Amino acid sequence: MKRLPTVAVPAIAVIAGLPTFLGWSFAGTAYTVGFALFVVLAWLGVRRQTGRARLPYALIASALTAWLAGDLLDAFLSWRFDQAFEASPADALWIAGYPLLTAGLIQLVRLRAPGRLREAVLDGLAMTVVVSTLFWRFLISPAIVADDFGPAQILGILYPFGDVLFFVAGALLVLAPGGRSGPTRYLVAALTITFFGDVTISLTPYWFPGFDDSRLDGLLLLANSLLAAALRHPSAARLAEPATLDADERLHPGRVVFLGVSLLALPSLTDLQISDTVLGRAEIMTAMVLLTAIVLTRFMLVVRAQERGRSALSHRATHDQLTGLINRQELHHRLTTALGRASGGGPVVHFLDLNGFKPINDRYGHAAGDRVLVEVARRLQATVRATETVARLGGDEFVVVSPTAAGAAGLTKRLRQAIEEPIVLSTAPTFCGQPQAEPPLPSYILAHPVNGVGVAAGPAPAKSILKTSPHDPSWPGDPTLPPRDLIEAAAPRLVAATPDAIAFPLAATASPHAAASPHTTASPHAAASPHTTAPPHAAAPASVATLPPAATLPPAATPGKPVSVTVQVSIGVAVAGALTNPTSDSLLAAADAAMYSEKALTS
Repeated sequence: MKRLPTVAVPAIAVIAGLPTFLGWSFAGTAYTVGFALFVVLAWLGVRRQTGRARLPYALIASALTAWLAGDLLDAFLSWRFDQAFEASPADALWIAGYPLLTAGLIQLVRLRAPGRLREAVLDGLAMTVVVSTLFWRFLISPAIVADDFGPAQILGILYPFGDVLFFVAGALLVLAPGGRSGPTRYLVAALTITFFGDVTISLTPYWFPGFDDSRLDGLLLLANSLLAAALRHPSAARLAEPATLDADERLHPGRVVFLGVSLLALPSLTDLQISDTVLGRAEIMTAMVLLTAIVLTRFMLVVRAQERGRSALSHRATHDQLTGLINRQELHHRLTTALGRASGGGPVVHFLDLNGFKPINDRYGHAAGDRVLVEVARRLQATVRATETVARLGGDEFVVVSPTAAGAAGLTKRLRQAIEEPIVLSTAPTFCGQPQAEPPLPSYILAHPVNGVGVAAGPAPAKSILKTSPHDPSWPGDPTLPPRDLIEAAAPRLVAATPDAIAFPLAATASPHAAASPHTTASPHAAASPHTTAPPHAAAPASVATLPPAATLPPAATPGKPVSVTVQVSIGVAVAGALTNPTSDSLLAAADAAMYSEKALTS
């Protein structure tokens, strides 16, 4: 059975159900044997599932088991009492299969699209209202008002309700986000055949009073085989995996068609005067009110989603993605607007440039630089007034705009004080991973005069770590890279930093002084404590230099202690009232020139 192809399962159902349709004498035996085979195959498919997919598939297999048990019980009662019963305990088993199968399918849909079923539920409810109304009008209501209404008719009413459940599950399965290939096709085909098979069997006594509706049991057998085939499908487990968000996912045309049919069906019943009684018209009106409420809710959700999309696109076009400040284009727009209604000598532009920002990127990595930029943006927003604007032009350049010159008094000092406060990047990395047989070795921050920054393990002699330099013929050729031997010998005993730490990964290939882990990385934070005594051979050679003084960086970081940096800022100020015919470009250019003048005087 393990090697039985999936497509062979419904083929067996066709063979086993053919005697039932033709009315052959062994039709009952062929039907029962085939059904039992499908139940066994279904449970074998459940056994192959693991994790979250097992429960929904077990519910589907339980539904098949309940239907088979109902058939066996009905056959036993007919054999034991030598008569057929209109209502028997077998009906309870048959009816129980409907909620079991529906629950399994809904659970599958929830696993495939968690939190993304609102639109599918509303679309499914719209169609369900129409189907329920039709069932009530043509199947359930006539049975209730019939003169021979009894237990058999009550049980007969429950079957259409079960078909409505199937319709709900099928609509969710088709309309929910995610793929619809593989086992989904088998499930949808099974629900479709079961739905139309039940409806046909229910209407056969009215349309063809002399026809034996048991000949149509082959349709139900085919539907059951498709359910078993879905459970046996090689990609059945994928149906329970969350579907990926697809930005290009578009509205399926089927939704529009189904919704259009739903909107036309109920008014058509009224126009055709099928419900010509007061009660019938009340039923149609109630259904139309429910359908209208669902459609309006769906329309409102679509409009709100479009509004959120437009707002997100507008924000993305006018704001910096890293800091959340307005970008250059929006700054020019606001400056132009402010110049049009300028008063009090304003607006006033403060042009800010962070000094020594590049060494932070070089030493701690670009993630650390991003954190510095975000923190600077936060401090600027906390410093300015509500009427003032903060923008990021790009890189480490910021602009603050005050509407009037009087309001800008003292702003330069406040901005400088806010930025030049120490910025805590993160905590230093901790040693994690495999337990060490001995305490981790001390490390030393080594800075190359050009750009190279790295971390080296303790016992390796300094000359073996930095034995090459840009002036050596063996230098790789790119002066922006650290020496090759530094990369090869850097921190072979250190492992990955904590998620909150800012890691500067270096290749940790094998070193004669320490064995490197294949997952080893190093961080410039993982340097020796200021109280650590370096071995005599670890003195830095002449090629080792400190970083530029514009950024105050700690010489070492102790594991578990915070790492902070301090950056200076150059600020240039330009007042619109001091310029002739100022524009946004000329105002920014004047502030930029003033900033560079201050930077030149400072340096």
